[in-house]
Parts: sequence; structure tokens; C-alpha cells
Amino acid sequence: MGEPAPAPTHNYAAPHIRGFPAGFLGLRWRGGEDYPYYVTRGFGPDFLRQEESLCDWEVTGQILRHSDGSPRLACLCGAVVQGKSDPAQPYFTPGGSFWTNGMTELLRSTPPSAAGIAMRDTCHRQGYQSVGLVPLRAEGETYGLIQLNSRAPGRFTAEQMVSYEGLAAEVAAAAAKQMGTQERHATDCGGGDKCPKRES
Repeated sequence: MGEPAPAPTHNYAAPHIRGFPAGFLGLRWRGGEDYPYYVTRGFGPDFLRQEESLCDWEVTGQILRHSDGSPRLACLCGAVVQGKSDPAQPYFTPGGSFWTNGMTELLRSTPPSAAGIAMRDTCHRQGYQSVGLVPLRAEGETYGLIQLNSRAPGRFTAEQMVSYEGLAAEVAAAAAKQMGTQERHATDCGGGDKCPKRES
């Protein structure tokens, strides 16, 4: 966590995002200590209002923190971006993604809250049964995640999740490459206002 990761431009991210299935999609991107939505498709304003921030907040407006000072990130999205997925659990992949084809049954039989994950339950309350959360990682750094939701059960397979992890890695690698180009450009021109603005 820490400094915000410059978000990839829509033109840079869009070609990779098209590889994901049609339906409800969200791309969360690191901004300071939070991971707000950068791109969304299909989600309504009520869902986005409730889920825009992953941080848990005190009534005073301060971010709740773990004993090591890191922010407490809520629900399954928080577990995925903070690398707290447990491959021993049936709903996590070895690559650190979460997926289920039946959220109602999962919460009944193997609730993630039993593994210490603070659930918000927004996806379930809004009727989403198939949910996939895939981390955006490149060179050992997590930039965010791709969220795939469907109100229909049974939308994912284990093979598809592996494919989605590959696509997510492409998104993260493309963004990392873009950021590296921007940083080199800023270094070459001395940074600050001396640098001309450049579209990626």
C-alpha cells in the first residue's frame, strides 16, 4: 500500500477488459490506502455507493487499522487485494482469486466470515450468485482487482478462473509498463511543470 498507483488510461485498459465475459464488471485500482472502482460495467448507483471504498471506517471518519498499522479492508475484495486468500478454502484459487457459483449456498455452508473475513454481504443482498474476484498483480505488486458478478448461478469453471487470472495479469503488466514509461518520461524532462502533458 502507500502511494497511489497511477491508473491506466481507459484506452490502455479497455482492450484487455474486453476479454472478460459480458455482464457486471468492476476494475478496482489502488488509490492511496484504498482500492476504489476505476472502471465499472452494469453495476447500479446504489451498489457503487455502498462498495466504492474497501476500507472499514470509524464513525469519526478515520480508517480502521490492523495492529501493524495497515488499513482494514472489507469483505472478499479486501482479502484478495491484501493477499489473504487461503487456498485451503474451496472458494480461493492457488493464484489468490475468489470465486463461487452460488453465493447463497457458500454463505450457508462455508461462510468466509468463519475464516476471519469481515463480510459486508452487499453482493449477496443485491442478488449476485456467481462472483469472481481476480487480483491485478505484476512483478509482485498488487494494483487492484477485477470483479465479475452475475445474478445467475453456475457461471464460472475452474478453467475459466485460470484464464481470467491470465487476463488480469495482462492488465496489470500493461498498466505497470505504462507507469514505467510515464516515470521515465518525467525523469527525462526533470519532472514537475517542465514535463509536457502526454496522452497514453
